[in-house]
Amino acid sequence: MPISETIIRELRLLFKQGATPSRLLRHIIRRLPGEAVTAWVLRDYLEQAFCLPMVRLIQPGIDYSDDHPCFVALNRTLIPEIIQRRHEWDIDHEPSNNAPACWLDGLNSTPPEEARDAANHAPYPHLTSSSWAGLSFDEQDALRLQMAGIRTTSERVNILAKLVERLQQQVDALEDQLHEVSNAPYG
Repeated sequence: MPISETIIRELRLLFKQGATPSRLLRHIIRRLPGEAVTAWVLRDYLEQAFCLPMVRLIQPGIDYSDDHPCFVALNRTLIPEIIQRRHEWDIDHEPSNNAPACWLDGLNSTPPEEARDAANHAPYPHLTSSSWAGLSFDEQDALRLQMAGIRTTSERVNILAKLVERLQQQVDALEDQLHEVSNAPYG
């Protein structure tokens, strides 16, 4: 089945509006009614839309209309990867393009390997150079691994916190619309 460039553009726009990976998967399925949408088709769309080398964790036989534990893993892994490659798939994100602000703006997502490399070249905070030198290679390596993990986790928490805020803004807008239509009280 050929990949639809229209669906690719829609996926990118939905993500920029705050759609989660599970929502993107449901969008692909809805846009291909009557077709056999396999896990491979879903992977192909996400890989092409967001310039990802390989989308993992999409399993055959999952009902994407239901809540499923794999969606948490998709959010945890795919969102940072999509943000890492934003410069490849989002031509509007450059400040010179005068694009409207997006929840992705200002977010960083360092690949774990890069975080580890950066930690290898940085002194461990709050240790003197003589204390650091007194540690064995394995102890230094363990501390570097912790520093890299802290950086990666911190960035992912920031990403998810910003996404949560974007989703809350969307809920607020829907509540405002409901209130206008029904004159119902908030809450």
